[in-house]
Amino acid sequence: MTEADITGLLGKAVEDFADGKTAIVYFSLTGSTEKLAKLLQKILQADCYRITSLNLPKFLWLIFSLLPILWKIFNCPIRVEPALELNKYENIALGFPKWGFGCPPLLSFLKKNELAGKRVIPFMSYGGWDYERFYSRVCESIEKRGAAIAAKILIKRTRLS
Repeated sequence: MTEADITGLLGKAVEDFADGKTAIVYFSLTGSTEKLAKLLQKILQADCYRITSLNLPKFLWLIFSLLPILWKIFNCPIRVEPALELNKYENIALGFPKWGFGCPPLLSFLKKNELAGKRVIPFMSYGGWDYERFYSRVCESIEKRGAAIAAKILIKRTRLS
């Protein structure tokens, strides 16, 4: 995946995002979403923030993604590094992987942050099944929080290698 490929997927959003300050906010477990975040950071000339959480082995992350209720039961924390003041940004590129049935750290971020009036580009790396339905649910959640979807990016992990 090249910078030109990503710019093509962004379309008019590149111009729209030039009108305001942009933050890239992402969660990455294996590094695929992080690669995409770094490309977007360069293209959009944005500040970059990483969502972090528990330092767990990958198989436990897979269990959390297959059984997201466990995430709620254990009240798993998330952090954004460096500290993020979302109200300073008009534009947000929000990145996440799709594992199992979802991405609990992303869903926690959405619940804790106000997106009303923001332009958002949800970008997702995936490798499994049913990714379009999960991505659609995330987009709906973003729109329910009053944000506008500026562009949509779904990229198979193997294309980011």
